[in-house]
Amino acid sequence: MPKIDLTGAELPVPIPADTYECSVEEMEYVAESKSSGEPFAKFTFTVDATEHEGRKLFWNRSLQAKDLGYFKKALLACGASPEDIEGEFDFVPLNSRLI
Repeated sequence: MPKIDLTGAELPVPIPADTYECSVEEMEYVAESKSSGEPFAKFTFTVDATEHEGRKLFWNRSLQAKDLGYFKKALLACGASPEDIEGEFDFVPLNSRLI
């Protein structure tokens, strides 16, 4: 197994809890959670401003039937229109519009 020299590597400073303007970099459908076995959506955001510009934020949202209202709310917050989130939802076209 190769060895990696960690000399001088600094631990990242956590981004303080706050509200940040972000862009959706990626939204991915994951068919099966390792813990629950249920599907979920995996969001990756990039902070657009402040001293944290360029940092990544990660957020998972359950796709279980009981949680779909929260998923719809998340999509609206990410810039989807109400028309985008009615009926059957397709990750691919919406993902390309949000990025």
